[in-house]
Amino acid sequence: ASTPVETDDEEKTAVSTSPILSTLQPFIPPPLRPIIANATNTDLEYIPMRDLFTSPSVSFAYERGWRQGFAAAGFPGAEKEFDMAKEYFDPVIAKRKEKNEESVLVDMSCATGLFTRRFTKSNEYSRVIACDYSDSMLTEARRRIRADPEISSSSTKLDLVRCDVANIPMKTDSIDAF
Repeated sequence: ASTPVETDDEEKTAVSTSPILSTLQPFIPPPLRPIIANATNTDLEYIPMRDLFTSPSVSFAYERGWRQGFAAAGFPGAEKEFDMAKEYFDPVIAKRKEKNEESVLVDMSCATGLFTRRFTKSNEYSRVIACDYSDSMLTEARRRIRADPEISSSSTKLDLVRCDVANIPMKTDSIDAF
């Protein structure tokens, strides 16, 4: 991968980013990242709400306590939230089923796959694509998916994709529920 960088003569050049530093980034304390970035001529910019969720510790704790804190913020709970999302998608999915067409649902920013697993087990969708920016969250989602015997018997095709919500790699009109 390369990152465009401004040089003294205002030309853009590509500077190779280190795959090792990219992998270690979640473990590098945020205050040290700019120092390491300058010393190694790489881009280790820390963006708090993005990079917090790349931490394996946060991924591990997400469904083991973090998610329960949502109730204190007024969220109705995972089951009710899933029902609300499913209800929201139902009209579009029903139209696809009436035409005997496959339906594709994207769970963007899926984190540990809490809703991905529910969407998949519901067998309401032909395919579920679970996306997240964080490799660590996708690793935890994959672990939880593999540990859930109901998913292996589901008729729904399931894919995990690492992507940035600001740059979604899907064709226009290729997704029914997002």
